[in-house]
Formats: sequence, structure tokens, C-alpha cells
Amino acid sequence: MFVFKLVLYVLSGGLVFFFGAREYKLRDELTESALQQREMFGLVETGQITEQFKRRGILNSLPPEARAPYKRAVILKFGFLALLIVEVCILQVI
Repeated sequence: MFVFKLVLYVLSGGLVFFFGAREYKLRDELTESALQQREMFGLVETGQITEQFKRRGILNSLPPEARAPYKRAVILKFGFLALLIVEVCILQVI
């Protein structure tokens, strides 16, 4: 039973990390061109936090069809995270 739990936890955790990485990759792909255009016009601010805020603003300004893959990755990430929590709670009883 221990091996089953371990495999299930590792599989669920791996899926959470996979979709988390996919989320960041999609976010960067969707916002890179708009971010470069802002830099061309001299609207550059330093700092990683401001870049994250700019990327979030660019994502919010995209049409819903363009954001669909990103939203899907976020939903799957949190779905598998919720599944992992439920698995831990249920399998601790067994």
C-alpha cells in the first residue's frame, strides 16, 4: 500500500509541477512581443516585480481566445493540486 501511495503522490505532484511550468511558459510566450514593444518605446522599468505586473496587465488585455490555453493550464494546475490534497487526506485514513 505504501508503494501505491508513493506512486500516486509523485504522479500528482509531478502533474502539478508540469502544468505550473506550462503556465509560466505560455504566459511568457503570450506576453513577450507586447513586452518588447513597450521596451522599444522607452517604457522600461527595472525590477522583476514590475515585469510580472506588466505581464499580468498584458495578459488581461488579450482577447479570451488567446488566453484560453493559459487559463486551461492554470485550471489544470490547481485541479491536480486539489486532487493531491484530497488524495493525501483520504489515503492517510487507509
